[in-house]
Amino acid sequence: MQIKDKELELSRRAEISLERLSEPEQNRVLKNIEKVLNLGLQPPYAAKLKVMKNTFLVRSGRDLRIIFSVEPGHIRVVDITTHDRLKHLSMIGR
Repeated sequence: MQIKDKELELSRRAEISLERLSEPEQNRVLKNIEKVLNLGLQPPYAAKLKVMKNTFLVRSGRDLRIIFSVEPGHIRVVDITTHDRLKHLSMIGR
């Protein structure tokens, strides 16, 4: 799935998560978002989430994960979360 020429939108949740990160973490996340926009959401860069339609997970460093939703014409960063929190949330649905 190619991403170029699509508008990027950050959800309010993603904005809050980004603001709470340290400056080096913010820079790393923003570089990963830019990488996704340039390279697309193809493996090994991203994993498709089975739970939500057109939603992908991108790793940003050791602990952070970026959740993207892809719609016609734009990409939405749904959330930026830690690996542990994401793992905990996936256990709740079981």
